[in-house]
Amino acid sequence: MRAITINEQQFEVTDEQFQLITSPRNRNKCMQAIKDLGAKGKSSKGKKLQVKGVPFKEVSYFTYEIEYDGEFQKSVFEWPED
Repeated sequence: MRAITINEQQFEVTDEQFQLITSPRNRNKCMQAIKDLGAKGKSSKGKKLQVKGVPFKEVSYFTYEIEYDGEFQKSVFEWPED
């Protein structure tokens, strides 16, 4: 088991979950692993590029700030489905 922090929430994860969350290769599996843990996203607003051909549409999205080994590692963004 490994310790990981997502938006200041502490979680104990298996090695497999840790690999899914920290791997830069598969964003969808990363998001699913984060959701499976029950982590809460931070609500944000921003501009999403090229939503169905309409550039710079303003949308609400969730941010997941991931920390492990005592320091911030990356942010993952969950954009709404259009």
